[in-house]
Amino acid sequence: MQVTEAVARAALDDFRRSIPGVERWKERVVREARSRDLPHVVTIAGRRRYLSSISADTAGMNERGRLDRGADERKAVNTVCQGSAADIVKQAMIYLHSRLSPSPPARVSINTDADAAAAAATTVIAAATAAAATATVTAADFAAAAGCIQDPGAVAAEDAVWATLRREGRCRMVLQIHDELLFEVDEGAVVAAVGVIRKAMEDTGLHHHLLVPLPVKVSVGADWGSLLEVHY
Repeated sequence: MQVTEAVARAALDDFRRSIPGVERWKERVVREARSRDLPHVVTIAGRRRYLSSISADTAGMNERGRLDRGADERKAVNTVCQGSAADIVKQAMIYLHSRLSPSPPARVSINTDADAAAAAATTVIAAATAAAATATVTAADFAAAAGCIQDPGAVAAEDAVWATLRREGRCRMVLQIHDELLFEVDEGAVVAAVGVIRKAMEDTGLHHHLLVPLPVKVSVGADWGSLLEVHY
């Protein structure tokens, strides 16, 4: 950036002051991790990461110790943030797999704790922060687990769309890239697939009682390199 260290530090401080709530949250994560008998952090779905150096006494600490303590402080924040995002997208993946699987398992389990292709196909990529439902889950099941009340007619219509997508494998989930999911979709089913995939991913946050929305951007193209965002 061709700036001095002092200028870079001032820019960083200005940025932090613009979002004070984030800094307070980071401090709280580290403080709570240190307060536990075995210092650790917990993701939104309950997974733990133990951090042995985060509570190390700074008195007489050598350089190695300071580096280890600082590393654990960063791990604490990254785990709660990125680990929770991973929890959420995994739940969305499990639910979407259950709706697209031609022969889903018999048992249904919902955990509330918590893209290319043949010439005739079109690729859909749904990007979101989007953690765990499994098996033959209907739209009503998913909504109920999240504490939502849905119109029965809307639920039936959504289930019918999923049934159409399952028929002859008209839509299949191909890949996860961080918080993006890549789907291969039959050209004639793209509009329907976009609608239900977007809704499923956005609704996943409700399972963890998030107070902020999880908007999903969806892009469509004949291959991964030609995707364009769509709004239908």
